[in-house]
Amino acid sequence: MKAVKLDNDENFVVRESAGLNFIFAGFFWAVFISLIINFSDNYTVGDKWMSLIVGLIVIAAALFFTIKGLKRKECIRINKDGFFYYRRFITDWENLESAFITQDEKIVSIQDNFVLVLNYNKEGEEGSYMRKIALTNTQNKSEEEILAAIKYFWKE
Repeated sequence: MKAVKLDNDENFVVRESAGLNFIFAGFFWAVFISLIINFSDNYTVGDKWMSLIVGLIVIAAALFFTIKGLKRKECIRINKDGFFYYRRFITDWENLESAFITQDEKIVSIQDNFVLVLNYNKEGEEGSYMRKIALTNTQNKSEEEILAAIKYFWKE
């Protein structure tokens, strides 16, 4: 099992990876700059509109990834109190039944589609709940580290 890296407050925090988001942002900024440089007065009206539409889409993507990289939003927090997803409490350790990582099968996908599956009970309610949490490629911790942190805090 991998060693769990905790911060000073005994929290295991998974954030969006700033580096990967800045790489995506840099790509879209480069495409946007090349559109501006290659814009020509010789374009027809239709070509100008198409360039404008593509430019707006590209700059929106560039701004999206730049802001996402600057924010480094907290996705998952695991600590002695339980499991949190985007700052919302999901479950404590007494009510957790199982936690495992699996891969969702998607027909036309070239990337890994790992998901963390949590099976848990809620206080005062009958039955159990299942929550699937997508583990994206832009997070700064691996699937193994997340599962190791859960096992560290959860005393099965």
